[in-house]
Amino acid sequence: MKTEDAIEKRSMIDGMFVINPGSRVCDLTHAEARNGHATAACRRLWALHREHSRSGASMSHAEFHSNWSATALARTLFLETDIDLAAPHAIRIYQQPQNNADAHVKAALAVSHHPQRFLPYVAVEPDLGPDAGRRLIDRELDSIPGAVGMTLHLAADEPSPRFRLDDEGAVFPLLEHAQQRGIKTVAVHHAAWAGLAPTEPHHLRALDSAAKAFPQLSFETALPTHPNAAAAVTALATRTNVHFRLESVTGLLMNQPAEFERVLCGVLRLTGPGRLLYSDACMVTHSQPILRRLVSLQLSDDACARYDLKKLTHTDKRMILGENYARIIGFDLSAAKDRIIRDRFAEERDRSGRWEPYLNWRSEFRGSAVRASRQLAANGGRQQPLATSRSNTTHPNSRPVEGRSYAIGH
Repeated sequence: MKTEDAIEKRSMIDGMFVINPGSRVCDLTHAEARNGHATAACRRLWALHREHSRSGASMSHAEFHSNWSATALARTLFLETDIDLAAPHAIRIYQQPQNNADAHVKAALAVSHHPQRFLPYVAVEPDLGPDAGRRLIDRELDSIPGAVGMTLHLAADEPSPRFRLDDEGAVFPLLEHAQQRGIKTVAVHHAAWAGLAPTEPHHLRALDSAAKAFPQLSFETALPTHPNAAAAVTALATRTNVHFRLESVTGLLMNQPAEFERVLCGVLRLTGPGRLLYSDACMVTHSQPILRRLVSLQLSDDACARYDLKKLTHTDKRMILGENYARIIGFDLSAAKDRIIRDRFAEERDRSGRWEPYLNWRSEFRGSAVRASRQLAANGGRQQPLATSRSNTTHPNSRPVEGRSYAIGH
């Protein structure tokens, strides 16, 4: 009989509690063929996946361009990796409203099926308008109480107008309402985006203005990697409520470690480790190789001298991997450990060990392919229209809001 200490040691990587606030779920089955924007998005996501696949954790082209399920996301995260908790986000593909709504449904399913493992976010777009946006936030929060964050999608679909985070007429009312309803953190993807989405909303100057206007809210943004990243991070260094997620630099970590060290040291020099959040965009990438690389990471003597830094400590890594995020949402890590230490995922890991990368989705995908082949044969070889091929994402809490459908949850 294992002791509680032994179980805890087995369930955490090097004794560190890991939270991934940037896991992803999406339906990429037909996105390549829909329009130029969706094609560009899929190609970018596939390239990101291939960039990380050198670690040996990869899907085939068919497995990747498929309809990822909430079940597969949960089993991939908690059976195949040392991630302890995650926040599921929908991959929002520009000009794909139906796909985006379905992805939100699946993110909500993940939270409702595994509340001890997933942290819920609400999601809203400014092009709904302030009144409809506030109603949507209320409906989602009333349906899944305890949501800790809000995802704000600023790159609205054409022909809707573009929005910036510092838009006092369209965006500030949503931030104010979210704060009043108890939201702790707002996730805005400023550093990178999929496809040919409008780029104007992703200016970090707007993030600086919003962080100044709402000092009680925390803001999450992917760490910028463009040539002006240093200047952008320097400008935001004084905003202690802005936190940088690492999902945008995991490719550098895996394939260009010297460049990753340069980017990381530039941020550490300005903010220290307390403003960095682990995040890896699983299932676009697989968490485990990234996580292992980050846990074993150490700054070179040359980098420490150049940036006037000390070597990374176990405490630094513990903060980045989970404690920083727990702090900004007011999360009790001890209670979270108690909730998951003997749940179904922990018990299955205890019996079988860590599963191979993407084994769960590969098994589910093959089963879906068999069912699809049988259905095709039953239909006399005729495929169903694309619009009717999403029955597995239906959720009882999915309902129309001002002419569009979103899941209640995230």
